[in-house]
Amino acid sequence: MKKRTNWPDPTKKVFTLPNILTMSRIATAPAIGYFIWNGMYNPAMACFAYAAATDFLDGFIARRLNQETDVGTMLDPIADKLLLTTSFVALFNVGLLPLWATKIFIFRDLMLIGCGTTIRCIGFDGKLTWRKFLDLKNYPTIGFTPTYTGKCNTALQCLIVATHLTTNQLAGSPIYDWSIFGLHSVTALTNMYLIISVR
Repeated sequence: MKKRTNWPDPTKKVFTLPNILTMSRIATAPAIGYFIWNGMYNPAMACFAYAAATDFLDGFIARRLNQETDVGTMLDPIADKLLLTTSFVALFNVGLLPLWATKIFIFRDLMLIGCGTTIRCIGFDGKLTWRKFLDLKNYPTIGFTPTYTGKCNTALQCLIVATHLTTNQLAGSPIYDWSIFGLHSVTALTNMYLIISVR
């Protein structure tokens, strides 16, 4: 029997189970923003919990079933940044997140997205088109390697969103307000460290 040598490269697949979970996480971002914006914190927390669960599951499944792909490597951090940025803007709108913290939290994500887009644009050989730019399967020009500090910062940001969604009724209590201020400050410091350490 002739040995087959043209098996498709598994890293180039798009519609794997982990990637579908990541795409569903991206789809929850506008829903979370809408719910927070309108003061519907329980539905917002339910969507956020789903997003957190799929964030764990997509990575776990990708590793266990050997379904890690170039598209998934790019989509996963984009999903996290979109989800958190939407949540921060909505939390600021309803007065739960101060402006200084919102600016610091969002600035790094916008900087990374801008740098990633620039690198992708200049990483093509020949003429760049929208079709090529959006074709992550055949033109995976950039990748993301999360650092330990970056993972800790993302976890802190998720903790901030979850805390505001579940304990917002305690706002105004001195102990609560100082605790939240401390959480904001620690997260902001890790954000600033990551910003100045970008090379």
